Amino acid sequence: MSMDRHVGIGDLGVVGGGAGVLVTHSLGSCVAVVMYDAARGVGGMLHFQLPESRLNAERASSQPALFADTGIERLVASVVAQGGVPKRSRIYLIGGSQMVVEMQAAQIGKRNALAAKKALWNLGLPLQAEHLGGTVSRTVRLNLATGAVCVFIGGKEMVEL
Repeated sequence: MSMDRHVGIGDLGVVGGGAGVLVTHSLGSCVAVVMYDAARGVGGMLHFQLPESRLNAERASSQPALFADTGIERLVASVVAQGGVPKRSRIYLIGGSQMVVEMQAAQIGKRNALAAKKALWNLGLPLQAEHLGGTVSRTVRLNLATGAVCVFIGGKEMVEL
């Protein structure tokens, strides 16, 4: 029986051995970065809230997974530590919604998505797929046995990436 490993806001999880499930809930403007190396059965998931660590260097030092740039660096390092190879991994981005209409000007979801793409591009890591934007919350599950990435939209609809 596999156990779910929950990844909270400003958190990341990496599992090797090809067993278990990584899951994160309630992605609004936050973005999940999912990385899966099928050859090694290593998967990782990051749930970050803010685009750039320079917004709060002190907080980034204590909680690097809260930010796109430092979180993605930490995710990549953790996947490598488990024996995964990021350059051959499938990488997905999910989330980045505009949840509060009154905060339209801030566009934090869009800024988060762009920051993640920039960080991955800087590392030479291409995206397999993305499920970004809109005005809905999402839950994401990575099945480490199969590599399946499932996105549950608004708690109802399910899409497999």
